[in-house]
Amino acid sequence: MLRWQRRGRHWWRRMNRPTDSIDEHLDLQDALNTLPIRHRMVIFLYSQGMTQTEIAAELGCHRSNVSREFGKIIKILHTIAT
Repeated sequence: MLRWQRRGRHWWRRMNRPTDSIDEHLDLQDALNTLPIRHRMVIFLYSQGMTQTEIAAELGCHRSNVSREFGKIIKILHTIAT
């Protein structure tokens, strides 16, 4: 299970047991599978080392749209994690 703790405006990851890493991986995978395909594509391209500008060119949109989508993705994942 993902364990996040909120302090003020920021979220911090709490220390977990060693076996929690497997659970976290599965929980993260489930959370990513609930995202729309476009959000998953943005995360995949970013994990491949692409910049926001390169991702925007790949998806055919502006860099600011990619930046907004990152914000939406983070918000969705935080909602799922809590």
